[in-house]
Amino acid sequence: MSPRNEQIIRYHLAQLLARVGRFQDALLKYQFFAAKHIDDPDLLLGLGLAGMRITTLPKDVPAENRQLFEAAGKAGYIFLSGDSQGADTEFNQLFARYPTAPNLHFFYGALLFMHGPELAIPQFQSEVAIAPSNPAAHAILAYSLMFAGRFAESRPEAELALAGAPDREMAQLALGRALAETGDPDRAAEVLNQ
Repeated sequence: MSPRNEQIIRYHLAQLLARVGRFQDALLKYQFFAAKHIDDPDLLLGLGLAGMRITTLPKDVPAENRQLFEAAGKAGYIFLSGDSQGADTEFNQLFARYPTAPNLHFFYGALLFMHGPELAIPQFQSEVAIAPSNPAAHAILAYSLMFAGRFAESRPEAELALAGAPDREMAQLALGRALAETGDPDRAAEVLNQ
């Protein structure tokens, strides 16, 4: 297969993964392009959409929304290419420009999570402050807190996530472990058996 055809297939696969809600898998596919320093506006737009958990295909994004998603994609691309300091600068500029954009902090947190869940906690905390009704953000925050050994903090986040999405496995795991570590082994067993 020619390198150009491989790039086309990977790009469309990343778009399709985001389209069906497999955002983390899509980000991993976009990482291929960052590692090879291949970019263009459509690629950055697709990466931004996947990172911000939007299932819309790049071709269907209204012109007035493209700037945010392209900028988010650029920041994510910088991170995935290995320039974590440059990405931090880009994301902080985005947070200042779009202080209430849903899933922008989630995107940066998801990238940081790849290097250590404890690094992502402040971003996920910012996300739940912006979007308190986002069960996915509460779930990943609970999961990150659990990995950091902060079980008392993990428990209420997991409970909030499960109130909004009762079948979210990440939240079930975090709640079960938090309950076990904070003295409620019977309820922990019940949650983990689900």
